[in-house]
Amino acid sequence: MDENFNFVVTPQGGNNAPRVFIDTGAKDEAGADVGPQNTGNPIDYIYDAASANPNEAKVSLQGDGVNDDNRWHHIAVTFDQESGEVSFFFDYALAQKKTLSDSAENGYTHPAAPIDFGKLVNKQYGLLLDEIRYSNTILSPNDFLRITAEEVNPATIAHWRMDGPDARDEGAIGLITNEVSPLLPATRIAGNPIYSSDVPAPFINDPATDTYLDNEFSFNAKNANARIGASDNPKFNTSFTVEMFFKFIGEPSAYHPFLKRRELNDLQWQIDYDHAKKGSYGRLRSRWDTPAGGIADNKAEKGIDENTNFVVGPTGGTNVPSENRIFVDTDSGDGLVTSYDDETDWSLDGDGINDIDEWKHVALTFDEESQEVTFYLNYEFMQSKLLADTEENGYTHPAASVIFGKFNNQTYEMLIDEVRYSEGLLDPSLFLKAATWAPSPFEITTFNYNQEENTFTLEWRSEPGVFYSVDRWDDLINDWGELEDALISEGTLMNFEDTSLEAGQKKAIYRIRVSDAQ
Repeated sequence: MDENFNFVVTPQGGNNAPRVFIDTGAKDEAGADVGPQNTGNPIDYIYDAASANPNEAKVSLQGDGVNDDNRWHHIAVTFDQESGEVSFFFDYALAQKKTLSDSAENGYTHPAAPIDFGKLVNKQYGLLLDEIRYSNTILSPNDFLRITAEEVNPATIAHWRMDGPDARDEGAIGLITNEVSPLLPATRIAGNPIYSSDVPAPFINDPATDTYLDNEFSFNAKNANARIGASDNPKFNTSFTVEMFFKFIGEPSAYHPFLKRRELNDLQWQIDYDHAKKGSYGRLRSRWDTPAGGIADNKAEKGIDENTNFVVGPTGGTNVPSENRIFVDTDSGDGLVTSYDDETDWSLDGDGINDIDEWKHVALTFDEESQEVTFYLNYEFMQSKLLADTEENGYTHPAASVIFGKFNNQTYEMLIDEVRYSEGLLDPSLFLKAATWAPSPFEITTFNYNQEENTFTLEWRSEPGVFYSVDRWDDLINDWGELEDALISEGTLMNFEDTSLEAGQKKAIYRIRVSDAQ
């Protein structure tokens, strides 16, 4: 009868959906624990509707009544009054988007009611809320409130840049130095890795040090098995952040990895490509495999090993948006997932060339203490999950090299740039950024006095979007006089002409300063 009744927007994925409450621990009919307890992993829930054990028929009857997930989460909802579209964001990732029905076309009627928050039921569970903000516009995840960690660890273990002294377009790659240490260079492992002049941007900005690096070349892994990497080292065995820029041109098949640390089939992690026949086809993701009891036997066995094909990446299944995929190849070539029309396998659409001709940034973090794996795409949080650790023996790092490139003999084109492996968990604000320009030192570059017109012109290096002021000092007695305030720079050079000099004035001192104006 009503247009929208129990209209729900929420994280999708069924049993694999993100949650704010997880209370695992299987029980027998007497209520005794018989399964994994307090893992914080929804895959450890046991659900069997046909079981005679009532605790298996309802997951809320499992566990100990205490939330295994002790993390804070960020929730956001946006509503477009004109279109009736409601969007739900969970931890900065778009979880679902739906449009309210409006059959009478009379628009949306807002409730004439206060906005309440807190506990709205008579229950004794603990609930914490913080920083509630209501905005009169539709914000993007980039504009949502975020936590700034008090302590960040920007310690770089290795930064492999493809801009060595021997770099040239189509030139062979033999060795990539580690920018932060003479140790851990990345050397050719197999195939014929080559340089490419196709780069994400002419400069790379490192926000941790506020430095800009020239960027002329990337690594093209278009040749079969073309890959480079750094040998195994204990320095890699820590909580870490690994990041890189990435671009697809041709189309790979299967679930090809592009960055990997592998000791055995059941002791490895990698960044790879989801090649499901439909749905999540085209998304970048990370897969982890860890052995039962920390002892690897080179067999990734589901139900035996603790984590087999443990995947973290963009969520949403068929609804993963185009911007969260690194490969879309449609018959129309418009780069939209909605344009796929093959009923059985989306890889059969298109011409084998990526419709999305753009670089993307991918980052993966691993917390050794909590065993939380988090995946970011283009600086946006995508998903985080906790590795299972039923024996509580911690995580065993693979005794293996860190290798990136192509791990097969296909000839699709794939570009990689700026691979960085950092100790600890970096906040997205500290990830490497592509930059189209680099700021020059703030200084006056030229000046000119026009005696005929009695004018003085200054030019200085500037930063786009920054306000500048120009002052003049006529003698050593009076204070500086402000000639102009709040001059906004639209480029990397600015100039100002002083037309207020008195006739016959013999001396003037000028200064340029960043203005206090905003």
